[in-house]
Amino acid sequence: METKEPTELKRMPYGCEKQKLFVMYGRQMSDENIRTAINAIIATNRKFKTTANIRVKKVWHKELVEFVEIHGLPDGYKHWDEK
Repeated sequence: METKEPTELKRMPYGCEKQKLFVMYGRQMSDENIRTAINAIIATNRKFKTTANIRVKKVWHKELVEFVEIHGLPDGYKHWDEK
């Protein structure tokens, strides 16, 4: 009987690019759902008038925190504060 070593959880990044969100959440959500959700958060935080055509690459920490609060941590990641 083989025993598997527990996989090491990665720490959530402090901030990241949108593309990284697609990689982290790809197994849990569709790219369209990720894009729609993060664009809405970015539009609110940065006071854009619309969520259409948001051409922002960098996701700020507070935007990432809000995204994680809504959608939970991605598989294989641990919270910023966990050791």
